[in-house]
Amino acid sequence: DSARSKREVKTMNINFKHGDLIERTDHLHDKRFVGIYLHPNDESPHLEWADIVVLCNGEEVKWVSWQCAVVNAS
Repeated sequence: DSARSKREVKTMNINFKHGDLIERTDHLHDKRFVGIYLHPNDESPHLEWADIVVLCNGEEVKWVSWQCAVVNAS
């Protein structure tokens, strides 16, 4: 729908596409996570926090898009 597509453009500085392999680094614990981008998080009250949903280790998790990088585009 149009509201979702507007949110997708507004919240993500990187153009993630469904199925992209992306990575996030937890600098506090020095851990790297890799997941598959699924969709924007429409339930997030914050436009820049936990704004995307990613499949990681078999679970849907919420990540911050500006902390992520594309590893392999779909």
